[in-house]
Formats: sequence, C-alpha cells, structure tokens
Amino acid sequence: MTLAKDIIALARRGVGVLANNLLALDGSAKLPAVDGSQLTGLLKGGATVTLTGTAVDVTGIPATAKRITIALDNLSLSGTAHALLQLGTSSGVENTGYVSDASISTTGSGGSGGNQTSGFWAGWAGGAAVVSSSILTLVKGSGNKWIASLAGGVDNGSSVYYGFVSGGNKLLGGVLDRIRLTSTNGTDTFDLGTATVYWE
Repeated sequence: MTLAKDIIALARRGVGVLANNLLALDGSAKLPAVDGSQLTGLLKGGATVTLTGTAVDVTGIPATAKRITIALDNLSLSGTAHALLQLGTSSGVENTGYVSDASISTTGSGGSGGNQTSGFWAGWAGGAAVVSSSILTLVKGSGNKWIASLAGGVDNGSSVYYGFVSGGNKLLGGVLDRIRLTSTNGTDTFDLGTATVYWE
C-alpha cells in the first residue's frame, strides 16, 4: 500500500520550478532553468582543441568547477621536451609554484622520473616519433589549491609501450578560469594530438 500512497502523493504535485514541483521538459525538449547547485557528478564543458604551436589555452572554465578532466590523445612534440599543464586565473597563466613529480617505466631500462615546478606533467615525449595518450585529473582542494593526478602510456613508434604516472598540487593566486598546455622548455611545438577538457 505504500507504493499506492506514493503514487497518489506524486500525482498531486504540480508541474513547475518551485519547491516540491515536478520538472517537465519544455517545447524544445529542454529542462527549464532551475537551481542545480546540489547536482553532482555531471560533466560539463567538453571542449576539444587541436594541439599546435608552443602553447594551447582553454578558457571559460567556470568558478564553480571542482573537478577538471583532460583527455590527451596522440600527443607529440617536435623535440625532446615533455608536455606540461599550467593553470591560470583572470590575471593570466601561472608558471611557478607547482609541486609535480613523475615516474615512467621504460621497457628494458628500468624507469626514470623528474620533478617540475613550472606546471604539472601532462605527457611524456622524447622526440617527434614518440606519441603519448593520458588522462589528467584536477580536483579543487581548499581555497584555490588544485590537486593533480596523471596516468598515461607512450608509443615510441616501434610498438614498444611504457607507462607513466604523476601527481602534484598548486595553490593559485585566484579563481581558476583557464588552463594551458605547453612544453617543459616552452619552445618545442605540438606536432600532433588533441585535448578534450571536461569540468564538473
């Protein structure tokens, strides 16, 4: 009988955007404007950019973003520098104050890694023939601090694959509204790849 009572109570609710109303799609099959501040786990954004030149910026990230996911596909740089992600505010992109460390497992030669203070590791390079794909996740901590995590793999053109991981954090001087993909030396250019950016 509980189900029957619930159905009756539901039928008595009006359609609208006020408290206890039922939502209905409008004539364009869209939800009406409502306060979605309690919704979680919804991906927004979804901008895909082609990686070219020495740096690629993605702007317009909303101040409400708590998590940013960046999918890097077939990333390649013209030289031996590695890919780097930098964060920015309305004042510009910040290139200092990062705590980032990477570890890479290379086939037949153990592994290597490195620290980085000018950005977060975003992809492992090593020459134009080396292509990497990875997922970089940023999660907002307290204040304007962002925590980064990276996992990816590399193809050196000879069907030899190896993986890399990285993590770190960065305290921004303001509210995050942009990211920049560049290289560790700032001069190598992207010659292949795309980046798809989501935020929630």
